[in-house]
Amino acid sequence: MSFSLCVFLGIACIILASGIAKAIQARAETAGAADDGQLARVEERMGALEARLGDIQEIVLAADEKLERLEGQLLNQTRPE
Repeated sequence: MSFSLCVFLGIACIILASGIAKAIQARAETAGAADDGQLARVEERMGALEARLGDIQEIVLAADEKLERLEGQLLNQTRPE
């Protein structure tokens, strides 16, 4: 499997996890069974999770850009001029 495909799948997983987290949070808010303290803790944890996922996404994108630059440099070096 190529690196670009792995990066794409990684980003897709991050987006999917973020969507699932938001769906869980929305369901908890509409259920009404949780008290305010529990709901506040869930919102805090979801916020922390989203921040971590954002950080991971930035790292993956930075690594992808760096590898694309390296691939470009290698292609330029191997082409006869």
